[in-house]
Amino acid sequence: MGAVLSQGGKPITFISKTLNKTERNYATNEKELYAIVWALKNLRNYLYGVTNLEIHTDHQPLTFALSPRNPNPKMKRWHAIIEEFSPKFVYQPGKTNVVADALSRLQLNHLSNESEDSEHSAQSSENNQIQETQKPLNQFKQQIILSKNRFTIHELIKIFGNKWHLIEYDTVENLMTILKEYIQPKLVTAIHCTVEDLHEIQEALKQTFQNKFVFTKLFPMDIINREDQSGLIEQTHNRAHRSYNENLKQIEKLYYWPEMRKRMKEYIRNCMICNKNKYDRHPKKIPIGKAPIPKKEGEQLHLDIFYAQKLKFITCVDAYSKFLILKHIEDKSNIEEKVLELLQTFTDVKQITLDNEPSFTTPTFKSLMQRLNIEIYFCDPRHSTTSGQVERVHSTIIEIARCIKEEYDIVSNLETVLRAAQQYNTTIHSVTNFKPNEVLYNKVNHENLPTTLKQAQEKMLMFHNKHRTDKQYHPGQIIYEKIIGERNKLQSRYKKQQVKENLGNNIIINNRNRIIHKDNIKS
Repeated sequence: MGAVLSQGGKPITFISKTLNKTERNYATNEKELYAIVWALKNLRNYLYGVTNLEIHTDHQPLTFALSPRNPNPKMKRWHAIIEEFSPKFVYQPGKTNVVADALSRLQLNHLSNESEDSEHSAQSSENNQIQETQKPLNQFKQQIILSKNRFTIHELIKIFGNKWHLIEYDTVENLMTILKEYIQPKLVTAIHCTVEDLHEIQEALKQTFQNKFVFTKLFPMDIINREDQSGLIEQTHNRAHRSYNENLKQIEKLYYWPEMRKRMKEYIRNCMICNKNKYDRHPKKIPIGKAPIPKKEGEQLHLDIFYAQKLKFITCVDAYSKFLILKHIEDKSNIEEKVLELLQTFTDVKQITLDNEPSFTTPTFKSLMQRLNIEIYFCDPRHSTTSGQVERVHSTIIEIARCIKEEYDIVSNLETVLRAAQQYNTTIHSVTNFKPNEVLYNKVNHENLPTTLKQAQEKMLMFHNKHRTDKQYHPGQIIYEKIIGERNKLQSRYKKQQVKENLGNNIIINNRNRIIHKDNIKS
């Protein structure tokens, strides 16, 4: 089907389309109405705001199709779309509606001018038809560029290892003679010429050669100089720093050289502006590592500072019993004394896991832990999975606090949080299947608890590590670290850093020997 948009008797644009299998099964009046809806949608940019739109059609029964009495729901939907434009319908006999009629009879797939019936559908045998491709001529190893002339001339040019055959011919017979001499068998041969010339020669090509021929209208410029290639990539990408697909589509229309896609990907992957400012749409997570399983209560502790409603607390979670100690503090001064008080609950502490909270990184605090013969493990504060035990406890405490505050109508936030901690310690933990206070004070037999903790860890790792892959970095490598925390929407999302040392799940960067987790590095 086809349509033409005109003004003052002069055409503005032409459009046409081939019906698909479903559309070909429409009734005749449905096809005619669908053609109007399709044309209005495609020409909407031209028609928006037009007040005196006229639609000329050669289908007179269309007036009933647009009537509200028509019970067909599909026709009613189309009628609603047409009503948005408030058009005036003008009946025009088919003999005078020549432009749209000609467009609807074009045979796009087979490059043939023959039509079959009054419904403007056309089919012909594919045996002698050369199919059209959307690939440019330059991508084929054997290329033929044809043009009609008074003489037959052949010129062979090799570019990027592909053969160009520039041929001017006077008769089809002379053209076949030249092609027999130069065409290599078993190669797909691309032809670039006018549709009229192709229509003239395609039958002879099929009868003379066994090669597969394809026809293409696309013939972009070959760019041989590597510097010119790099300049075009840079110019195209830096225009708006769009992604690989958009840039490739833009540049393929006009230019060609081998490995264009590879060069484009490499340039965009190394673009500093894109790396700093664009989302990581497919972030890769590294596998979660195995934490050592404690053998008894108090052996491994997790410490952190917990904030709730302007209140500060030191939280201490025992990795074995899951027992929580929550101590309210006014400020973070003399943190060593407050931590020492927490440690009195446990008899044999061997390791403490901390984030890089400044209060825990002072020489005084480190010296205290050294005197107590306690190993300190620092994790990245911007990666919650590393300190997952204490972070999960924080989430649980907040949930319990919200519930009991509403249940008992407690006014004091401090009382609410402390009662939530008490309720946490006196309810069964989902991993150990014991109450934390019962394990800590040996009120139950928990000799099999290390095995339970190990099984829970293996199950968790199997679930979370299914689609995770490790990332390897080497000293001196440039990486982009995610900026965490509040920031302006127009500020950079990542900052450029250089790797100093690889530490398993973490790396050290040259910025004051700071440790960052690999999950916070752009993939």
